[in-house]
Amino acid sequence: MVGLCGDLGSGKTTFVQMIAKKLGIEERVQSPTFVILKTYKLQSKNYNLFVHIDAYRLESGKDIELLGFKEILDNPKVLMFVEWASKVEEVLPKDYIKLEFSHLTEGERQIEIM
Repeated sequence: MVGLCGDLGSGKTTFVQMIAKKLGIEERVQSPTFVILKTYKLQSKNYNLFVHIDAYRLESGKDIELLGFKEILDNPKVLMFVEWASKVEEVLPKDYIKLEFSHLTEGERQIEIM
């Protein structure tokens, strides 16, 4: 599970779109800000589902649990990316990969692995 943190416009969604494209997802991956969670099928021997969550509108981790987050997380064949991970951090696995996005200049971003 990969958690993405950073200000609006810092590149979180663009990063997820690029990963999805490299994994062979052909449909356009958009930020699921209003639907919260979006899934895409993967043709990989390691993963069969790509899950993209946007926690921007959520108040806490309890909100994400109502969407079946625990069941999705328990599936080893799921590759999951959570934007605004800090908003739901209390329900994320302790060993999740945290990426911190920041603006450097117009068109240039920095990504730190925390």
